[in-house]
Amino acid sequence: ALLEMDDWDWQRTLDVNLSGTFLLMQNVGRVMRAQGGGVMVNLGARAKAQENRGAYFVSKAGLVALTEQAAGEFAAENIRVYLVAPGEGENLVEKVISLAGAGLPRPEEVKMEKLLEYRQRFLDKLSAAPDELRAALAAIPDPRAPLEAGSWNLHQVLVHMRDVNAQVYPPRLYRILDEENPTFENFDGDAWMAAHYGSAVGYHYDPNEPLEAIQAEFARQCAEAADRLRNIPAEAWSRPGTHPAYGTHTLQWWAERMLAHIEEHLMQLQRGKPV
Repeated sequence: ALLEMDDWDWQRTLDVNLSGTFLLMQNVGRVMRAQGGGVMVNLGARAKAQENRGAYFVSKAGLVALTEQAAGEFAAENIRVYLVAPGEGENLVEKVISLAGAGLPRPEEVKMEKLLEYRQRFLDKLSAAPDELRAALAAIPDPRAPLEAGSWNLHQVLVHMRDVNAQVYPPRLYRILDEENPTFENFDGDAWMAAHYGSAVGYHYDPNEPLEAIQAEFARQCAEAADRLRNIPAEAWSRPGTHPAYGTHTLQWWAERMLAHIEEHLMQLQRGKPV
C-alpha cells in the first residue's frame, strides 16, 4: 500500500520502469537521430491499479506520458514512438514487431530509393556539363593552339564532343526508348576522326566554325537527353540495347557511357592536356 511503502521501494520502481526507460530512449534516440530515424516501442500495462502495486502502476502511467511527449518531440527527427499495453491472450512479440515495422520501407524500397537518387544526380551532372565546358574554355587563352604537341586543340576537342553526341550516344539512348532491344552499328572513332578531323581528301572539319555555335549545339544535345531521361518511367532505365563489340546493356549503362565520354574530355580541357 502507498501509505506503507518506503522511499527505497518507491524510487527503485520508478527508476526501473520510468527513469530507466527515459535514459534508454534518450541514448537510443540520439543514435536514431544520427542515422536518420527509427522506431521505439515502450511496454506499458493495461490492468487496473491493485493493492500493493501502487508504485508500479504510477510508473506505468508516467510511461504513457513519457511516450506521448517523446512521440511529439522525436517526430521531427523521423523517430516514431509507440506504447504497447497488451491484454490477456495477445502475442506481445508479434505486436511489437508489427509496430516496429509499420510504415518502414522494405529493403527493396530502400534500394530503389537509392537508385532513384543516383539517377537524379546523374541527370544533374549531365545537365551541368555545358556550364563546366564553358568554364574550361574560358581558362584556355588560344582555342586553336594544340593542347599538347601533336594533339588536338580546344576547338577540335569541342567539335569532337558535339559530333560524338550527334552520332553515337543520344541516338542510341533514343533508339532504346523507341525500339525493342535495338542493335547498334559499330562506331569507328579512328575512321571518323581521320575523315572529319584530318587533312586528307574528304576532310570536313571547319576550323572557322564559331565556338559559340558548337557550344550551343552541345548544350542543346545535353539538355535534350537529360530532359527525355527525366521523363521516363523507372523501368525504362532497364531497357536493353545491343552493340556488336560491347554486347547487350541497359539504357542506364549507355547513358553512363555518354556522361563518361563528356567528363573524359572535360578533364582534358581543364588540365590543358590530352587524356
